[in-house]
Amino acid sequence: MIIKLKQYAIETAKEIIAVQTAAYLVEADIINYKNLPPLKENFYDIMNVDEVFLGIYQNERLGALLSYSETDSSIEICRLVVLPSLFGNGFASKLLVSLLNSTSKHCFVHTAAKNVPAIQLYKKFGFTIKKTFKVEDKLEIVKLEKEKSVHSS
Repeated sequence: MIIKLKQYAIETAKEIIAVQTAAYLVEADIINYKNLPPLKENFYDIMNVDEVFLGIYQNERLGALLSYSETDSSIEICRLVVLPSLFGNGFASKLLVSLLNSTSKHCFVHTAAKNVPAIQLYKKFGFTIKKTFKVEDKLEIVKLEKEKSVHSS
């Protein structure tokens, strides 16, 4: 079951950091880049971020989460992470589907160009690479976008 997380609560923020750190350490290995900004965040940062958090609990433990920020015209997916021990169980897909089914807005996300598993996931749900650029120590980033959906009633 997907629930809205209360990241402003200290215990929830600590759970978020635990999942995020474990997942981004795996990504850092995949892309061979150890300086990922989310690895520098702490639970105080999470408590004060202006994002909506959705999560999935597995055996009473936060196992996966997605956060996003929203404007009048678009949604930016800020983080989509799964505990490494739960990789392959479809949790990232479930969170992404939940978000995409709840909006008809233009959605976008940034990820490392070498993060093939993430890029494949987003492409599976209709995202396309629109831009590639470099940041900091030569880290190549891609911007993936999914155009507005038209929902019929």
